[in-house]
Amino acid sequence: MPRPLAAFALAAFLLPRVAVAEPAVISRFEAVARAEPSADAAPLQTFVEGTAVTVSEEAQAGWRRVRIADGRIGWIEERSLTFPQRGAAAAPRVDRARSQVVGG
Repeated sequence: MPRPLAAFALAAFLLPRVAVAEPAVISRFEAVARAEPSADAAPLQTFVEGTAVTVSEEAQAGWRRVRIADGRIGWIEERSLTFPQRGAAAAPRVDRARSQVVGG
């Protein structure tokens, strides 16, 4: 293998994987973003049905990471989400004023 190609292959292998985000819509009446991927973890924010969010592409035990508007990272249960780009119905209009912050 030529040196430049070998160096590129090694760099690609050693670099941390880039987190990829995926658009989603809250599909339940309410979905709570939590501090950890657990129903027992502290609540960070409650999203109402129809709110557009961006979540991690990969799930962890049925949970997706989400960045909250204030910059914190939370976790939302995957079953509370629909993914419009996967062929589901178009996302409804978002009323961000109805989302509320819970806790700190």
